Amino acid sequence: MVLLWGCAMRTRCVLPLLMTALMLFSISVMLVEAPEDVNEETDNALQMEDVVYRASDPGHIVFSQYITSDNCGYCMQFGSPAHKKLKNDWGDKYAYVSLHSAAFGNTADAESGNIDPIRAVSHLIQTGGAPKTSFGDDDGDCCDTNGQRTSTTYFKIGCGAVGCWDTPFSSGGRTHSTYADYSLGVGQSDNGDGTTTIDISVDYVGTGTAPLSTYTLYAAVTENVCYSHAYTDGTRGGHCWEAWLLNGGAYVSNSGNVGGGTGFQTISLASGSVSTSWTVPNNLVGQGASNMLTVAALYSTWSTSSGDLDVFTAADSSMNPMDLGMEQFTVTNRDHNSNGFIPGDMLTLDASVKNIGTEDYSAGGDIAFYHVTGMNTETLIGQSISLNNLVQGATQTVSAEFDTSGITAVSSGTSTFRAKLINTNGERSIGNNIDTAYVSHDVAPAVLSQPSSNSNGEIDRGDSIDFEVHWNSNDLVSEPWLASGVLEVTPSGQSLWSDDWVGVPNLIGNGTGNEQLIFTVSPPNTASSGDYDVRAMVTDARNQASEWSPTWVGAFTLMNGLPMVVNPNTPPGEIPGSCPDYPGQPTVKVDMVEQIDMRGLVCDAETPLSQLLITSNNPAFLGWYPASQIIEVQFASVARNQQGQVIPQGLHLSITDPEDENMGTLSVMVIENGAPRWAQLPSRSFDEGGSDSLMLTEYLSDTDENGNESNRMGLIVSIVSIEDPTLVEATVSGHTLNIHSVDDDNFGSTTITLRATDADGRYTDTQLMVIVNNVNDAPVLDISSLSDVRLKAADPDEAGDFHDREIGKFVFDVGANLVDIDDEVNLMNVDVVSDAAMVPGSFYRADTELFTAIWEETGTHTLTFRVWDIHGAENYYNVSIEIIDVLPLVWSNDAQSGDLMEEATDLYVGDTPSATLSYHGADELSDINIFWNICNSDTGICTDFGEEHPTQQQLESGFNFTATKTSTGGGLLFHDYITYWVTAVDQDGFDRRTVDDPKYVITEERPAEVVEEDDSTTSGTESGPRGLSGSTMMIAVMAAAIIGLFIAITLGLMLIRGGRSEPSISWGADPSLMGGAPPLGSASDYTALPPGGSYITGETGGTVYLAPDGSNWNMQGDNSFIRTR
Repeated sequence: MVLLWGCAMRTRCVLPLLMTALMLFSISVMLVEAPEDVNEETDNALQMEDVVYRASDPGHIVFSQYITSDNCGYCMQFGSPAHKKLKNDWGDKYAYVSLHSAAFGNTADAESGNIDPIRAVSHLIQTGGAPKTSFGDDDGDCCDTNGQRTSTTYFKIGCGAVGCWDTPFSSGGRTHSTYADYSLGVGQSDNGDGTTTIDISVDYVGTGTAPLSTYTLYAAVTENVCYSHAYTDGTRGGHCWEAWLLNGGAYVSNSGNVGGGTGFQTISLASGSVSTSWTVPNNLVGQGASNMLTVAALYSTWSTSSGDLDVFTAADSSMNPMDLGMEQFTVTNRDHNSNGFIPGDMLTLDASVKNIGTEDYSAGGDIAFYHVTGMNTETLIGQSISLNNLVQGATQTVSAEFDTSGITAVSSGTSTFRAKLINTNGERSIGNNIDTAYVSHDVAPAVLSQPSSNSNGEIDRGDSIDFEVHWNSNDLVSEPWLASGVLEVTPSGQSLWSDDWVGVPNLIGNGTGNEQLIFTVSPPNTASSGDYDVRAMVTDARNQASEWSPTWVGAFTLMNGLPMVVNPNTPPGEIPGSCPDYPGQPTVKVDMVEQIDMRGLVCDAETPLSQLLITSNNPAFLGWYPASQIIEVQFASVARNQQGQVIPQGLHLSITDPEDENMGTLSVMVIENGAPRWAQLPSRSFDEGGSDSLMLTEYLSDTDENGNESNRMGLIVSIVSIEDPTLVEATVSGHTLNIHSVDDDNFGSTTITLRATDADGRYTDTQLMVIVNNVNDAPVLDISSLSDVRLKAADPDEAGDFHDREIGKFVFDVGANLVDIDDEVNLMNVDVVSDAAMVPGSFYRADTELFTAIWEETGTHTLTFRVWDIHGAENYYNVSIEIIDVLPLVWSNDAQSGDLMEEATDLYVGDTPSATLSYHGADELSDINIFWNICNSDTGICTDFGEEHPTQQQLESGFNFTATKTSTGGGLLFHDYITYWVTAVDQDGFDRRTVDDPKYVITEERPAEVVEEDDSTTSGTESGPRGLSGSTMMIAVMAAAIIGLFIAITLGLMLIRGGRSEPSISWGADPSLMGGAPPLGSASDYTALPPGGSYITGETGGTVYLAPDGSNWNMQGDNSFIRTR
């Protein structure tokens, strides 16, 4: 202590004290890092055994709400561990929710779940203080001297031991006395898409019906481990609230109300069982679905401002006691693919039972099928089937057959079947042990009324009529779109029912509940006129037919049968039965009077042919002779199709019977009488200077004396005449006509007369119209003389008028190079556009037909000439013009490329450089200049310049020159550089200049001459440091260490000599503060020197630093450095 106090008065003791402290600290570290087994005996002596608490079995599920806070010390030390221990010891009999606030001073914050519409902390009438636990919704007593709620048997305030909640839990947790009448299950399933589905089922298993009309389902999403609500000591509680599950599948969290729920879900247990479901995002809780725990309790009601409500039972998603369930029950028709049955069908009943609990089941039981009749009377189908032992998740499937022969089907009726689990033991709930299926009766449909129609009931010959049929399926099975039916017709009152005239029905209104079948009745022309009756019947998909509808007597009237013309394409069903057989299509020769027998060609169902009147307005019709039943005709032409084939001609007839008149067309084949015939030839058109050809075979035909077709290939085609032989010329090769224009510029129209002659010498002529189109040709500009045009760029400073400037002027005679075959050149239009600016005055003059231009901008420019005539026909021509200011002279390393080669010598410090240039280019050069300059990269100043003026001959022989540095007179300096370049004018007048000119930087002094020494004088043993042996090196190192130790001890003694007045050495201090100490005692200042250089002795004997950037630094008398170059 004395030492420390004494040193406290002296700053010189600081270093020794620090060294002492460092040593003590090192010793402590060594002690801490001592082997663990050193104090093993002591450690065992300090160990304490935890006191184990354990609550007793309450006999049922207990529910609590735990109020806790982030900064509550008793919560983190005792309260939360106590709840976790209860849950760990009694997992299936304890469910709780932690209402975890940020601070115990305000336990009713949003973090605790005290948000609308639930406000769970306000429900317990709490605002601050933790830990507190409400068992069975007890909200404590009112009130202490501070107005706060006080503890009761089931509302506990404070916790000082891990077993602090055991007593109210073991005492039943204030659960309602009828807890055994209720069962509640909570299940949750991760959907794999970032959401979880939560299912909560509630069963009333007591006697009779549930006592309350509605119950409230308290439900919360919590974190199993409270990752989102850590205590300030880093520990985490359990079952921390994150969201309330609300009515209508909604939920609310601190992120908002999703689904618009207004409170907890209320349920009715009148039916005994209720299931509700929610889908929530996994990110409601920290760590996602694996950390999600849903807690639920069955309440009598709910209030946001007071508790003490009844809690009947509770559960969480970690509980799932043993439970079996009817997973699936189906009834199918074995005899028909239908969802109903006709009495007599065999039904197959299939049921699947699943163990949906978390325990294996082996307590026995049976699966039974029932036919349910009357007032829920169950008749066992066959024998019940024993229930297997089912492990968790296992299923058992059973089947049975049922004969429906004993069932009387009724309209819109169903039969009820049931599958049940019976005689099971130990299940959580039996509400899911039953499933019911309903199977519809399949009965025959019924037609609702007689067929109906929107028609006036009168049908003309060839017309039809539609009838609508409405029906009722009479069951819940039949699909309207599978229905069909029959509509029958009979002459009125004769009961000769037939559906021969009726088409396939068409269904309309499918799915509307007002389905109709539409039947179309189409009486044939052979039918007798008069009244007819109709009736209908409908069948379903299983061919069950309805009764016949009431008969509609006189549903329609078929009007009188009209006389008709029979042709080859007349359907047989339309021909009256009294009509003779069709004799075939009549054939006559052209230009000849022919007779046609009309028997079988004109018929009337009720009137003989001889009593009919036949007339026609066709010129080919000559007359009708009823007695002989013939008509006379004379056709003037033969009809052909596009392929030249003879086709029938129509003869329009008017036929009148005693009652009506009818029209018809008789089909007559008119054939040739033996001469060749031409079809109409299409006119031909082509442009002037063009040609065309036409194959004539398809336009030719020939017949023999009997009108039979002959081979047209035997016909000879010839040219009779050409109306204008100055326009076209024509030849015939076989049946091919070839036409050519006589002149490229002639146009107009003309006619060519052609003749076809057969083998018998009969011939026929025809004419062909030929049109030669006028084609306007665009003007043509000859730019062949404008290839590779290069011009010198004009000088922008050149004075004088545009017309007086000659350098770089471009002149092109457009008129002399422009041609138009259709029009005069002076009628042409010319426009010239350049892609670069031209000197003002550059333009095309129409009067001189010259285009003149000058460019100042260098580069390759494009001139676009547009020439067009008065008709708008135009041509475009692009011409490239290269505008040059200076052409390059290229340096090269050999005479095979480029233009110039160079070689430089004497490029060391102190030298006078020289260079040799040689020219090997192809151009003739004049006005040749060689320029050089010498500059320094350190100073940035060019000091010396020069130029030479050799001839091309001198350059070709190799021209040598010297660049003398006159500014210093001492030759080249360090970091000088020399550059030279060449200019000239070539034979075309273009300026020439070198590019990428050589540059030489002076970085070295001329090497000294090397004098070789006799190797024999240095042979033998090595000298210097490389001669040291290993042992000698070791001795040197040890000596250096001893010296260093001595210096350190000496310095230490100097530092602890308190009270001495000797001056201390301040290393690196300002020399002015050293009491007039000479400069030799101060350190040299190297801070301004660029790193990486070397030191030499200057001419005056001083130290000089040579920096790597080329600068020199001289040491001054005060040991500082200044830059000298």
